[in-house]
Amino acid sequence: MQLESLSRLLKSDPSNLRLRHDCIDAALRSQDYDTAVTLADEWLMQSPDDLPMRFAKANGLIGRKDFNSAIELLSRLQGLDPQNMSIGQNLGLCFYCVGDFETARNQLEAVYATDNRTADILRLLVSSCHHLGLMDRATEIADENRELARNDSALAGVYSLVYLDASRAADSAKCAAYSLRGDPNCVDALTADATLRIASGDVVGAQKEFEQILSIKPNTGRAFLGLGSIALLRQDFSKA
Repeated sequence: MQLESLSRLLKSDPSNLRLRHDCIDAALRSQDYDTAVTLADEWLMQSPDDLPMRFAKANGLIGRKDFNSAIELLSRLQGLDPQNMSIGQNLGLCFYCVGDFETARNQLEAVYATDNRTADILRLLVSSCHHLGLMDRATEIADENRELARNDSALAGVYSLVYLDASRAADSAKCAAYSLRGDPNCVDALTADATLRIASGDVVGAQKEFEQILSIKPNTGRAFLGLGSIALLRQDFSKA
């Protein structure tokens, strides 16, 4: 409703830049990313050098998962405003989403160095390090910022998986508990918890969690690996 109201106002006053930004923000909040991009493009046709509007367009591109276009736009913006950490954070997100974890990590490390340590930045940075096999760095960052994980399920889930692969079972279990308390369907936390359950002998509980993971995210390889391991323990070799 807010977007509709603002859009009607904008039609009667299309040169109102503040109102246009309000419309774009409302579109982003309502996940109407195409409208956000269109509103930004309308302004950029007459003012192509408007940096805040170009950044707003990039947010719309990210929302509709056009990460490569967002990277192209944000990279140009970063060249013009290299100290803007919001640009670096969004580039880190985009590179992470296209699987370029090294570039994502470089962008996010630069943001982290400015003491900008939100849960979103930590989640992407720790996960990027994990993907790159930089376990010492991943656990170092997690250790330095453990408290934030208590109240952020996604971050706690990432930590739980990192600690699991770093052979820190107690820390993994704590973070998995933090995560599942807030989000019972967090795939990372379920993966860590189920793996720990196998190690402790709770095969039934582990199987239930691995099956839950596949119901949420059917192509999760670690869930198949876990179920295969359970089948081996039961000597069901064909199923394994």
